[in-house]
Parts: sequence; C-alpha cells; structure tokens
Amino acid sequence: MNKELEKNKNENIIDISVICPTYCHEEYARKALDSILSQKGHFSMEILIADDASKDNTSEILKEYEEKYNNIKVIYREENVGATKNIQELLSIARGRYLAFLELDDYWTNNNKLQMQMELLDNNPDCSGCVHSYGISNQKGEIIEHSAELKDRCRCGFFTMRDFRRYGFIIHTSSFFCRNYYNGCVPDIISKSDRNRGDITLFYMFLQKGNFCVIEDEMSVYRKVRDLNKMNVCSQNLKDIEGSRYRQITQISMMIDIIGPSLTLYCLLADAVIVWVKNIKNVKGLLNKLLNVLTLRNFPFVFFVPWRLIVLKRRFIGIKKYN
Repeated sequence: MNKELEKNKNENIIDISVICPTYCHEEYARKALDSILSQKGHFSMEILIADDASKDNTSEILKEYEEKYNNIKVIYREENVGATKNIQELLSIARGRYLAFLELDDYWTNNNKLQMQMELLDNNPDCSGCVHSYGISNQKGEIIEHSAELKDRCRCGFFTMRDFRRYGFIIHTSSFFCRNYYNGCVPDIISKSDRNRGDITLFYMFLQKGNFCVIEDEMSVYRKVRDLNKMNVCSQNLKDIEGSRYRQITQISMMIDIIGPSLTLYCLLADAVIVWVKNIKNVKGLLNKLLNVLTLRNFPFVFFVPWRLIVLKRRFIGIKKYN
C-alpha cells in the first residue's frame, strides 16, 4: 500500500510549471504557446493559463491548444479580476519543482531556455531564481531594443536584493525562473498587491529567499503593446513609472508586509512627499495611491519624523550607496 502511494506521488511530480496570465492576446497567443511547447530538455512540464475574461478570441485559441495538448490547463474567467489574482491562483495549483512565467503577448526565443535555467538552479542550491537578458519589440513584432541592465549591473553573475533596491525593476517576467517553495500554500500578499504589479511583489518575495542567477544570453522578447484594450501589464505600468526608479522601489516596500507596518508607513510617507514635490498638480492621483496602499492592512498611527524620512529616502531610492 505504501509503495502504491509513493508511486502515485512520484507520478504527480512535475519538473516545471509555466505560469501564463493572459488578456486579449489573440494576435500573440499562438507564438507564445509555440515558444513554450518547443522547449527542449530532460524535464516534464505543465502549462497553466488564466484567461482574464478576454473580449477577443483568445479563449478560442486556448481551447484549441488545451484539446491538443494534455499538459495545458486553462482557467477561463467570466469577469476580469486583474493579473495579481490570476497569478495567485495559478501558483496555488502549480505542481512543478520550478516555476517559469510568460504572459501570452511575449515569447521565448531560445528552445533550451528552461533546461539551462533548471540546470543552473540545480547547481546553485542557495539561489532562489534565475533571470536572463531579453529583447523588446513593438506591437508589430519588430525588435526595437535590447535590455542591457543585467549585463552592465550584475557583473558577479547574480542579482541580489541590494541590486533590486539600487536599480529597481530591471527584470522581466518572461526571463524569470524560480523554485516552487509554496506547494499550493501561496501567501496572499500577491493578491493584495496592486492588481497590475504582482510581478514586482513576486520578485521581492523570492529575493528574500536567495539571489537570482544571471544568464547574459537574450532568450525572450517582451512586447510593448500600446493598445489600451490589449495592453500588457508591464506596458501599462511603463506609462506611469518608466524612468522613475524611486516609485518602483517604494512600491515594493509598501506591498510587502514582512518589513512591518511602521517601516512600511514611513516608506509610504517618503514616497508620497517625493511624488508630491515632483508633480504637485497630481494631488488626486497621490491621494488614490495613498488610499490603495493603506487599505492593504491596518497601520498603527506613527508620527512622521523628518530625519527618518531622509534615512528611508536614501535606503530605498539609492541616493546613498551601501557597501
């Protein structure tokens, strides 16, 4: 009896779970799915997709692939719930030892990507994840830029928490590969974060468990989609935060509850003051941001101390460099 249970348990083990949130990606979904299915290597794989109530024919394409491939599982939403809730649910059902991520308007360009990342983490047990360089294309699929941040800023071969606080959001989800620490018990901090910024929260959570191995090879393409009806999460964020490092870092500090309510509130106040000074006309947007963050948890009342603000500003914005 015990041998039979052990056999069933082993049969349920998957090496890699690919997490794929999607919304109105009918023009790009086939290319993305084909880039996943073309991966080569010695591993088993499941593809988990959440269609966030797409208004186009994305769901029809997904049904076609789901019927053809038995390792594809799709969640079809009747109402739009946002990227973070979809990622949360997909992570909760993931059976893989490792996790890979791909929004279905992006795609992978190297058929050995997963094998390379899996071997790197197998050989570096202290690391929690692995990332690589990526290309950036326009809506037509033309490559318009190549990411250089990882090559230029992570010369030691690892991306650390210190790098994240200093450089901000220079990782893209299409390059992210990590260990599955949760086995279905995923912290609800992901679903409680901004509905379109779950990826930033995710990176921060995994960096707390270990550094990321860095592969300099370009193995994926992130597509900048500017159509409001089909805009991917990163493109939508870029409208507001492109080139603005301090917002990226302080947003992380607000969303992660492990640093404690008092410190989180200090970071919130620091961010609020900086945003207000830089763009005093955007008071309405600032108040909305304050409200969104404060509803994440019940903060105790903390007095605002100017000198503490300066310390936090230096720490989370990168004004002061730490050795």
